[in-house]
Amino acid sequence: MNPTLTPQGVTLRIINWFKTRICGISKKRKMGTVVSNNIKSLRRLNRWEQKYVANRLNMSLCAYAKIERGIPTLNFPRLLQIADLFDVSVAQLLGSEDERTSSESFVLLQNKIKNLQQKENYIISLQQKIDELLDELGKKRLLVG
Repeated sequence: MNPTLTPQGVTLRIINWFKTRICGISKKRKMGTVVSNNIKSLRRLNRWEQKYVANRLNMSLCAYAKIERGIPTLNFPRLLQIADLFDVSVAQLLGSEDERTSSESFVLLQNKIKNLQQKENYIISLQQKIDELLDELGKKRLLVG
């Protein structure tokens, strides 16, 4: 059997293709460092602890910490699982600084939008409470007057 047709060989070819064609990463640049930095950045942007991510990926905290340090070579199914968890593409995990920066900006923007929506909902609930209190006050004035 041709070694490039094994699952590991296919995974390696796909990763190499992403590195050279999509990401523009030279062979000198360490792929593991880029991926581990991207994963770590995404975890921090989501304000998740390593333990939380490890649990979501069904792995030990120690094993996940090694991923963030770039120690193990990630297989394609694990890359897919991590990309799915962070709601990004595998290409973004393998991506360069520029791509990661735009991804970080997008996540930050999403977080700010969620925060604004929560504040808006709180303001609406306060307005409703004020209306209720004003109605009660008006009824009491009618009873007293």
